[in-house]
Amino acid sequence: MTAASLGDMGYQVDPEGRRTLQAPGPAQIAREGALVPHTAPLGDGIMLPVVPTQLPAATP
Repeated sequence: MTAASLGDMGYQVDPEGRRTLQAPGPAQIAREGALVPHTAPLGDGIMLPVVPTQLPAATP
């Protein structure tokens, strides 16, 4: 997201007051030990109901 895009949405922005941020790369994240496998919790989730849908008949 950029300051200009926020300005386009109607927010009041100061383009001179911005700062550039650099996201860490995968190597840096690995060195910090932050790369861990994600496992979904079993038995803690919810099951969404199946909602039957019927499409309208095609009109000529």
